[in-house]
Amino acid sequence: MYERMLNKEIIPTEDSIKEFIGEKAVKNMGLLKKSLEKIIEINTELRFPYGNKYGWGYKFTNGKKKHLFDLFFERGWIHYRVKNRKHLKDIGIFLSIKTEKEIKIY
Repeated sequence: MYERMLNKEIIPTEDSIKEFIGEKAVKNMGLLKKSLEKIIEINTELRFPYGNKYGWGYKFTNGKKKHLFDLFFERGWIHYRVKNRKHLKDIGIFLSIKTEKEIKIY
């Protein structure tokens, strides 16, 4: 089972997120966001949306506030676990379908 940031009372800082999920995962999150920003307007919001089952994460929306996905902080990722660059490319395919724009994540 993967550990998640489940304490709603403690709002995570960038440093605590990095310590929790690791520098490599934080770097992959940055690559994802930068790749999306080249194509569409991206907004992120730190939130605890679905209770203790999921915990803290970032909500990603496009400029029109259309919800694209949630990225939850865990040691390993939820639903589609992104562990390498190939997985990031797969995320680009999923987002291309959802946004109807070609999204490449490098």
